[in-house]
Amino acid sequence: MAAPATTDEFLDVVRKSGVVEETRLSAYLLRLTESGERPDQPKPFAANMVRDGLLSRFQADQLVQGKWKRFFIGKYKVLERIGSGGMGQVFLCEHKLMRRRVAVKVLPLAKSNDPASLERFYREARAVAALDHSNIVRAYDIDQDDNLHFLVMEFVDGTNLQELVKTSGLLDVQRASHYIYGALVGLQHAHEMGLVHRDMKPANILVDRSGVVKVLDMGLARFFHDETDQLTRKYDENVLGTADYLAPEQAVDSHTVDIRADIYSLGATFYFLLTGNPPFPEGTVADKLNWHQTREPAPIRKQRPDVPVELAAIISKMMAKIPAKRYSVPADVLRELSPWVQTAIAPPSDQELPTLSLAAMGNGGPMTSRAAAGSHSLMGASPGVAFATPASGIPNDHLQNSPLTRSAATTVTNGAVMTPAPAHYGAMPIPVLPVTKTPAAVHATSVSHVNIWGDVVAQKVQPVVQKASKPRSQIEVSPFAQAPVEEVQPAQNKWRLYLLIGVAAMTSFVLVVGGGLYFVFLKGRDGQTQSAVDGKKWYVTNSGTSPNADRTKTTLREALDQAVADDTIVLLDDTLDEAPIRLSDAGKGLKRGIKIEAGNAAKLVTWTPLMSGLRSGPVLEIAYVENLTIRGLVIDLNDVGECGVAVGFTCPGLTIENVTVKNPRVSGFRFQGVTGETTRPIRLAGCRVVTTTKCDAGLLLTSGNRNLVIANNRFEGPGEAAIKIEGAVHECEVRNNRFFDYDTGIWFTGKVPTNLPFSLHVTNNTFHTISSAGLQFDLAINGSKHQLVVAKNFFANTKEIAKSIPATVPALKATDNAHDTKTKEGKLRVKAIAITGYEMTTTNPTLGPSFLQPDGTRLANVGPNKVTVGYRPQ
Repeated sequence: MAAPATTDEFLDVVRKSGVVEETRLSAYLLRLTESGERPDQPKPFAANMVRDGLLSRFQADQLVQGKWKRFFIGKYKVLERIGSGGMGQVFLCEHKLMRRRVAVKVLPLAKSNDPASLERFYREARAVAALDHSNIVRAYDIDQDDNLHFLVMEFVDGTNLQELVKTSGLLDVQRASHYIYGALVGLQHAHEMGLVHRDMKPANILVDRSGVVKVLDMGLARFFHDETDQLTRKYDENVLGTADYLAPEQAVDSHTVDIRADIYSLGATFYFLLTGNPPFPEGTVADKLNWHQTREPAPIRKQRPDVPVELAAIISKMMAKIPAKRYSVPADVLRELSPWVQTAIAPPSDQELPTLSLAAMGNGGPMTSRAAAGSHSLMGASPGVAFATPASGIPNDHLQNSPLTRSAATTVTNGAVMTPAPAHYGAMPIPVLPVTKTPAAVHATSVSHVNIWGDVVAQKVQPVVQKASKPRSQIEVSPFAQAPVEEVQPAQNKWRLYLLIGVAAMTSFVLVVGGGLYFVFLKGRDGQTQSAVDGKKWYVTNSGTSPNADRTKTTLREALDQAVADDTIVLLDDTLDEAPIRLSDAGKGLKRGIKIEAGNAAKLVTWTPLMSGLRSGPVLEIAYVENLTIRGLVIDLNDVGECGVAVGFTCPGLTIENVTVKNPRVSGFRFQGVTGETTRPIRLAGCRVVTTTKCDAGLLLTSGNRNLVIANNRFEGPGEAAIKIEGAVHECEVRNNRFFDYDTGIWFTGKVPTNLPFSLHVTNNTFHTISSAGLQFDLAINGSKHQLVVAKNFFANTKEIAKSIPATVPALKATDNAHDTKTKEGKLRVKAIAITGYEMTTTNPTLGPSFLQPDGTRLANVGPNKVTVGYRPQ
C-alpha cells in the first residue's frame, strides 16, 4: 500500500492495522476535533499519536509508510523492534489478553523453508528452555503463525556491554569484574546443564536497570549429551562464533569445544571492557582467527595500569591458547574473581539506558528508570523506582524467574531481554551519557529504525495530551514528540489569564492553611515531626471482606505498586496464589519502611507461587529497600521453585520474621552481596526452612554480606548445608538457631579476599543429626583482621564438630561449646566439653519451641565460664 498522503488516509491505515482499539481512537479523534488542533498531514499526526501513547515509534514508522500488516504475531501485538541477529529479528510485544510484555524472536521468512535454519532455530528454543536461571534470558514458548516461526522470551529492559562501552567508555575494574562475574554465573548453570554457548561476546551480555547481568542468545549452544545432534556437521558449518572473541580451538572445529571455549571468549570480553578493544582489533577475519591461535594480545596493564596484577593474571589464564591451561569450569574463575566483587556497586544510571516510547511501556508505565517494568523482576513502576513486579514480563501462563539468582552462578543478559546475576550482581555503577534510542540491545546486533519524528517535532503542533491514569509526573512524554507550545495572546485569551490568577490565589490559600495545619498537628513543641502519620494500610484479599474497600487489592503485587513509605500491607486470606515478585526501591526511599504481614498474627499465610510448571527463581526478591518488614508467610515451593526469598544489595533495616520456606530446590533464603548498617542490620529471625528432598542450603550467603543477624531460626533438612557461606562476611551473627539433618551445619567455602575483613560470631546454636561436620572449612581465614568466634554451641548426633581442608583456621576462636558422646571433636580440635548421658528434649519438628532445645539444667554449667550452651528461645 502506498504511503498515506492525508490524515484520513493515515487513519485508514491505522484502523486496518488494528494496533489501536476503535473506541480509544474515536475518543482521541473527538478530543482533537473539539480542540481544533488536529494536524492535516500524516507525519505530524503520527507524531502526536506517539507522544500521546497511542502508537509506538516502530508502529508509527511503519504506518506512515502505508505498512499495516503483521502487527500481530500469534497472540502477541508488536510494539517495537528491539534487536536483530543471525537467526532473526526481535520485537517487544504485548500479549493481547494479559497485556504483559515479552520479547519475540522471529525467524526470517526467507529462512523458513531452509531446513538448516529452521532446525537450528528450534534447537535454540530447546536449548534456552532447558536453562532456568535468573542470569540467563529465559524462553517461554515457541510457536508458528502461518509461515512465521517465533520464540517467546522474557523481556529485559537494559543494554548490552558492547553498547555500554561504546556510549560510556571504559569500565572501571570493579564494575567490569562484577559484570563478568555475573556472566560466569550464568555460564556455570549452562555448563551444569550440559550446554556450551559458543558465541560469548559483549553484545550477548546484558545489564538491566537494577544491574542484573544476563547471558543472551544461546543459539549456537548444543547439548553435549544429545548424541543425535549432528546439525552443524550435517550442513557443513565448520566455524561458529564471532571472530573477535573466538577461542583458538573453535576456529579449528566448532563441534568438539567445551565450556573452556566460553571461558576464553569471556576473557576476551573482559579484555574489551577494560581496554575498549577486542584482543586483536585490526586485521581481517582470517587474520584474527589465526592470531587467536598464534599471538598474545597486547598486555592489558600497558593500556590500563590501574588493573591489578592479580586480575590481569586471571584474564590471561582465561585466554590461554591451550584449553588445558585455562580454568576448567566457570566456577573456578568465580572463586578467583571473588575478591573484586565483594563490594556491591550501584545499578546503571537512567541516562545510560535506552528509553521506550509511551505506547511501548505497557501497563507498567514509563521505563525510564530503575522501575524494571515488565522485566523479570521489577514491575510496572513509575520512573525512578522499581516497584513490585512479577518475576516475568509475560503472561502468567509463561512466568519467568526472578532476578537475584542462585548463589554466584547465574547471570544472563542480551540487549533488552535480561534477568539478574549473582545476587549482588544486579546492581552495578554505570556511566552517565544520555541515551535516546529504544532498547535495541536485545540481541547481538542493535537495529535502529528511521526516526522520522525528529523533523516533525520542529513543526508547531499544539500537543493534545490524553488524560493519564497516573499522575503527570509519572508519565514520560517521548522527547522526540515534544512539540513547542504556541504563545498565548492576552487580547485573545483573557479568560485564561483570569483562570491563572484564580488558581494562583487558591494555591496560596491552600499553602497557608495547609502549612498551619502541619505545624498544629504534625509538629511537637520541640519542632520535631510527630508520628501522627505513620503510613496507611492496604489490604489484600479475594474474599471481598476488608476493613477498607478503598484500600483493598486482590493481589500483593497491586498493593506493592500502590504502597509508599511506611505503609502496611495486610494479607487477609489464608492463601496467596501469585506469581513471583521482585521489590526494589533503587535507593529512592519511596518504599522505605513498608510492612507486609499476615492479617491474623496467629496464623501464617501460605503463598503457593504460580509457576505454570516452569522451574522458577526466587518467589520474593528484594533489593535496595530500607526498613522493609516481612512476617507471617509460608512459601511452598514444592521442589520446583529455586528459592523462597532472595535479597541483594543495600537493604538496611530489612527484617524477615516468622517466614517459612518449604521444599526449595536450591535454598530457602539467599543473601548475595547484602549490606545493612551497624545500627540497622538485616535480620532473618524466627524463620524456618523445611525440606523433604535434599536442597543445596537452607540459607545461602554469597559475595560479601555485611551487617546480618541470623537468629532464632530452624533449618530442617535434608540438605547439603544448613548455612552455606561463600566468601567473606563482615559484622554478622548466627545465634540461637537449630540445624537438623544436614550434611554440614555451616559450610565455609569460596575465597576470603585479603582486603576485606571476615567477622562472624556463631553462638548458642544447636547442631543435631549432622552427617559430616557441624562446621566445615574449605577455605583459609588467615590474618589478624579476621575474626570467627564459635561459642556456646551444642553439637549432638554429629559426626564431628569441625573439619577443614586447610590444616588450621587461624581466625577461629572457639570457647564454651559442648557435645554429646556421639559427636567427635575432629582433627581441627574445636574446644568443646563432652556431656555424657545426654538426650535432646525432642527431635520432632512438629513440637515447635521444644524442638532441639537442650535441657538447660544439664547444659547450664559448661566450661570455665559456666555458661548455658545450645539453642535458647528468645
